[in-house]
Amino acid sequence: MNEETLHSWLDGKDIARRIPVVLRDAWRDVRNKEVLRGWLAAFAAAGEGRSLALIARDGALKRESAFCAVLEIPESYTNALRLVGAMDVLWRNEGHWHIRDYKITLADNAPDELYRAQLAFYALAVKILAERQNLPFDEVDVGLIFLREGGRVDSTRSLSQDSDWAAMTDRIMTAARSAAVGPWIPRRENCRRCPWRAKCPKRG
Repeated sequence: MNEETLHSWLDGKDIARRIPVVLRDAWRDVRNKEVLRGWLAAFAAAGEGRSLALIARDGALKRESAFCAVLEIPESYTNALRLVGAMDVLWRNEGHWHIRDYKITLADNAPDELYRAQLAFYALAVKILAERQNLPFDEVDVGLIFLREGGRVDSTRSLSQDSDWAAMTDRIMTAARSAAVGPWIPRRENCRRCPWRAKCPKRG
């Protein structure tokens, strides 16, 4: 991304229509847009930004890659779990898959537990989809890109074909069931890092 494409993207009319309604007031604030412009310009100039630009130029990079995958049902559950989402950045070199997720929080304030679960969720979805589509899968590496910090990459993790995917599937099934039906026990030790703490009635 160069200065010209960054300018056309941020100031274009098309993006305003694609932004969720709840974010459009914030997007209309010129100050917010200029802050974002600074983050993206720094990221484009950084090593990771330049690397992703080259991958995109070669046509291998997918942005906002939507997916829908169904987990195999462990014996302890009675219903299948459908994974639905979108990965910010996805590319592969043969059987080596790569996932990156953009964050606008600071790394020191990041909800680590939530982000680790999100990356594991994406890794499992990629493995399921690769197998279903008969695509090669040797390993997947996942990581976060913190835009406020010049595109710093953090929380990277690699998972191979031999990783304990069954245990990961079970953890995701447990988390999904708990999120849907509870019990929702307050975890006040995480209040400082929670992105929703300002609106939470049970914050510490």
